[in-house]
Amino acid sequence: MHAIKRSEIGNLRMGEPKGRKVILAWDKTAIDFVFWQKAKKIAGLYFISLEKSNMKLIRCGHRPFDREDPRNAGVIDDEQVGPCSGSGELFRRITYIDPVTGTRYVYITTEMTLPPGILALIYKQRWDIEKVFDEFKSKLEEKKSWASSETSKTMQAQSVCLVHNLMVLLEEELLTGDGIDDEKERKRKERKTEALEKGANYVATMLQRFTVRSLKYIRWLRNFICKAVPWSEAVARLRAVYITF
Repeated sequence: MHAIKRSEIGNLRMGEPKGRKVILAWDKTAIDFVFWQKAKKIAGLYFISLEKSNMKLIRCGHRPFDREDPRNAGVIDDEQVGPCSGSGELFRRITYIDPVTGTRYVYITTEMTLPPGILALIYKQRWDIEKVFDEFKSKLEEKKSWASSETSKTMQAQSVCLVHNLMVLLEEELLTGDGIDDEKERKRKERKTEALEKGANYVATMLQRFTVRSLKYIRWLRNFICKAVPWSEAVARLRAVYITF
């Protein structure tokens, strides 16, 4: 919250035009009821996050929603709540259960108009995108800024994203051209098919998940990207790595 509050509220809109609603999906450590109500009133900024375990919110009423709408499948409750401090801010609490895993999620938001299932989908996408950031930090080892200027930080961000996209494209080429597929990725696709067969809903299947590259694949790239070896030899090595480890 300290980092967020150091920014001008208007800057958090990321250049979106006036009149367009902006929803920020934040980690639950960034919940500050007074701040987010102010952001909503001043700048049209809304937030969604997971409820903290130590929150003591008072239920102020039930919000009716269309249970026949497939976008709301998995939503079991939509409530109006407020902090126990009685400071007057009212929020929305949405309870959603994943139909495949049975995991229960409880979301807190200042957005009051969208179907609850859409808001659950928005937060789900945040978690998927965070996995890609984890790849940048943990597997590509981009943990520090190259320099302190805004230009250098922008160049670093664009370079890392370019590397990620090139790795994705190369994986596609390896699959279509050489028939090499990461076993973990294949199993992920199989799990999605199984989930659909078990009745996975709109939130679980609407958008393609962002996946991270395996460490085996990245190590293979580091080994062969600067070596003058035939493509067939490099591909054979990757095939062996996927099979034997």
